[in-house]
Amino acid sequence: MKIKKVEIQAFRAYDKVENGTFDFELNEKEYADFVSLYAPNGFGKTSFYDAIEYGYTNNIDRLLKNKNNKDIAKSEKNISNNEKQYILRNRYSNSDLDSFVKLLTNKAEITRSITIPRRGASDFKFDEKETENKYFREVILSQDWISGFLKEDKPEDRYKTFIEYFGDKELDKYYNTLISLISQNDKEIKKLNDQLKGIQLELKFDGDKDILSKVNEKIELLNEKIKLFNRIDSQTSETAILDLTNSITERLNEIEFEVTKHQNLISDLDTLIVGDETLVSFKKFKDNSDELKKLIDKQKELALILTRFESLKKEKAELASIQDHNAKLTNEKEQKEKILGLFGKYKETIKLTTDKDEEIKNLQSSQDTLDKEISNQKVQLSKVEVQISTTQNEINNINLTIGELPEIEKNILNSGDKIKQLNKDVELKKEELKKNSKNIVSLELFVNELNSALLNIENKIFPSEFDNNFVKYSIQLRKHDDLKKKIEDENKKLNSLQKEIIENDIFQAELDSFISKGLSIINDKKTDTCPLCTQEYNSYTDLADKVANNKLLSKTSNALLNRKNEIEKIISGISEDINETIIQLTGLIKKDISESELKIQELNTQVLNIKQAIIDSETKIDNESKRLSNLRSSISNKPIEEYSKWAKEELDKLSKEIQKHQLDLASLKDKIKNNEEQSQITIKKIDLFKEDRESLVNDNIVNEIKKFFLENYPNDAIESERINKDLVNLSNIQKGYLTKIEKLKIEIEAKENDLASTNEDAVKKELEELNDKIDRLAREVEIYKTNSKKYIDLDISTVEQEAFNTAINNIKKSNNIKISEYQNEVKELSLLSQLKENVLPFLKFEEKRKKQSDLKTSKSLKDKINKKLKEEIGKVSLLIEKQIKSFFYEDLINDLYKRIDPHPDYKKVKFIPDFKDNKPKLNVCVYKEVGDKNFIIPNLYFSQAQLNILSLCIFLAKALNAKDDKGNSIDCIFVDDPIQSMDSINILSTIDLLRSIVVNQQKQIILSTHDENFHNLLKKKIPSNLFKSKFMELETFGKVKANI
Repeated sequence: MKIKKVEIQAFRAYDKVENGTFDFELNEKEYADFVSLYAPNGFGKTSFYDAIEYGYTNNIDRLLKNKNNKDIAKSEKNISNNEKQYILRNRYSNSDLDSFVKLLTNKAEITRSITIPRRGASDFKFDEKETENKYFREVILSQDWISGFLKEDKPEDRYKTFIEYFGDKELDKYYNTLISLISQNDKEIKKLNDQLKGIQLELKFDGDKDILSKVNEKIELLNEKIKLFNRIDSQTSETAILDLTNSITERLNEIEFEVTKHQNLISDLDTLIVGDETLVSFKKFKDNSDELKKLIDKQKELALILTRFESLKKEKAELASIQDHNAKLTNEKEQKEKILGLFGKYKETIKLTTDKDEEIKNLQSSQDTLDKEISNQKVQLSKVEVQISTTQNEINNINLTIGELPEIEKNILNSGDKIKQLNKDVELKKEELKKNSKNIVSLELFVNELNSALLNIENKIFPSEFDNNFVKYSIQLRKHDDLKKKIEDENKKLNSLQKEIIENDIFQAELDSFISKGLSIINDKKTDTCPLCTQEYNSYTDLADKVANNKLLSKTSNALLNRKNEIEKIISGISEDINETIIQLTGLIKKDISESELKIQELNTQVLNIKQAIIDSETKIDNESKRLSNLRSSISNKPIEEYSKWAKEELDKLSKEIQKHQLDLASLKDKIKNNEEQSQITIKKIDLFKEDRESLVNDNIVNEIKKFFLENYPNDAIESERINKDLVNLSNIQKGYLTKIEKLKIEIEAKENDLASTNEDAVKKELEELNDKIDRLAREVEIYKTNSKKYIDLDISTVEQEAFNTAINNIKKSNNIKISEYQNEVKELSLLSQLKENVLPFLKFEEKRKKQSDLKTSKSLKDKINKKLKEEIGKVSLLIEKQIKSFFYEDLINDLYKRIDPHPDYKKVKFIPDFKDNKPKLNVCVYKEVGDKNFIIPNLYFSQAQLNILSLCIFLAKALNAKDDKGNSIDCIFVDDPIQSMDSINILSTIDLLRSIVVNQQKQIILSTHDENFHNLLKKKIPSNLFKSKFMELETFGKVKANI
């Protein structure tokens, strides 16, 4: 994947999309593989990388890595009274402007929008879980995390940093868990050993070891009837013994309760026979039952008499109600007959009212027609008046223009001349602007060449004296070349002399050995003839002295050394001359750079002034053109002579139009006057007719009939048939009422005669007393039945006294047997309780013995676990070490590192993890050669520049191997300000490395820098005419500079 274009709007430093569009396309088919973005610090380079990362991953890693950022954001939100917090969105952007990042790649278009948060919320969540496509982070260089990783003082801290940023956190968590488990396991083994020593002293017991069997025999015996107690064995706890004690106590309480319950039952059975103060005897119960039956029969007779009294009352009430309703019907009938008599007069009045309504309607229609005609005539009148006014204004304007024609003609000529002169001035200024702009470009190229030459001179690379830009420095350049040749000649002499000195030293050593052997021969033979050259001497002693004091060879050595010193002095002098020449040359170049930059500043100022002058002149041209257009428009864009002729004709035409409009105006006014008079007459007629109609509507008979129908028939039309129908119905109803009245009178008389000898109140009183007695007897009978059912399953209403007594005695006998059984169980429980007291000491002894066995088993298991844990942590360590090696791509890092070659000696990098103790460590070491055992730690000995280069190599190695979730290579790399603290040689090597990656690895590199010299150097080393490269700038905060 490679990026063609980035569009940013209302995001971080960027506002509108037209200022935040980074277009990497070179033409319709190609896009840049190398992009350099130059801007001073604070202009928005980092915001550009934030936008790309957020667009692809939905998060910004550098904001997440610093854990304080979330707290700072929260604090800011609190201080701002929980207003909307903008971290991603540009807070100065218009609220209507959408915030988004759009990435156009060679594979797809990716758009990521930033929604406006609600009040009290933020548009960035500081949540790693929001991240998508995490693999993309591997191609974004964050100088902070690599440098921070290298500069950790302790290897264990470096390991933690690696895991935090790059490692498998789950695997590291598993490793630490294993460490904790081993530590915890070791502590537990030690604890188990201590416990085993202590428990050995407690294994003593002198009691009855058969106590368990004796207790269990009693438990089995007691459990034969009901299983209440668990058997006791050596595993039984002290709590279980306590539970047994509680169970015995509970069982004794239960037995006591059961015995009491059975004793109370026997007492209750005796009471059923003889009775007591709360319960009658069985004999009394039988007597009460017989009396209750007789009283209930009497109660039914009295209730029947009262029912007949109630029926009489109802019939009397019904008679009174019918008589009252019949009287109301008579009144209603009389009222409706009266209304029916008024209907003739009502219909006559209604007809008159309808006729008046029709007359009023006709007059009103005539009036509406007149009003509409008057309104239309008034509209026409207004239009004619407007036409007269408009025509008169045209006449006045034409007359005014005719009077100003000489002045207008003069002004048109003057404006035309001014516009021509201003256009001529603008063209001259544009020529001057073009010339100055070319001079600026030429001077800037010249300055860039000189700056590049200075960098090259520092690297011992000198420009050619035949290059146009460096002809003026030909004296210094030739002098430098001559001195360089001289020093090369002297170095050749020095090298030759050095060989001669070495050969002489070898010969001297051989000669010394030869002379030594000659002296031995002379001394042995005591001869006066030299054995080396056969020359004769006066004596043996003279010959020996002559050989021993031979100075020939030492003089030769001294002569050679003197010649070497002389050559070295010459070389030193030439070197000083070269340095002086370089100083002179660079001084001249820097002076020319300074002078050229001043000229550029002056030319830039001139360019700005010229541009402003052009803008001012163009503004004047626009103003003058508008004035000329207005002047020509005032004479209808005609020539003066033609306009004069046209104006005369137009004035005649307009005068005739005014006369015609005035005649139309007079005619309309007459018509309006006649229509308004006719309208007044019609209005008066309508008012008179309305008064007549009002008197008819308010007639008393009409109102009375309407009121009657509204009250009685609100939903019916006012018709006499409705009343006639009701009168017939009323007559029929009254006939039925009279028949019902006669029938009720006969029934009432018969019932009154039948009940004449009976007093209703006396019957009620007798019934009331009877009810009280029945209730009392019924309660006594029911209470006895309820109590007897608890103990005996017999129908006691029919059973005799003897049978009842027999049943009760049988139940009493059964309960006495159960009481005896419970008393025997109490004895056995008491014995069990005594035996149980001797069990606990024995169980404690058994518990200690079991605990000893458990501790030994647990210790054995812990030992096995420890072995397994150590085996597992060994495997995990190997896996983490493998991950570290695979992450860092050591071979590739070393290949990249060699290309830049930042250190003269240490050229091999290794990442060595150490898992020997509980704190894992990660060591970064550099070696002189492969296989060398001696190493150094870079952050102790490397310069800042060398550390930065190593950081860059680590990142590039990782980025070159980055892949997405499907295993596809990610072909774009983002590098933010890579040259901080680098020296010039490293910079050139770094550029060569980046160029090699673009060309050979087919990668896209998007790089930013705050250093303009570095940006210009990139233009020279990776020029757009040879490579698919593009060079962009931010001209101000959050604004991309347009390509010129």
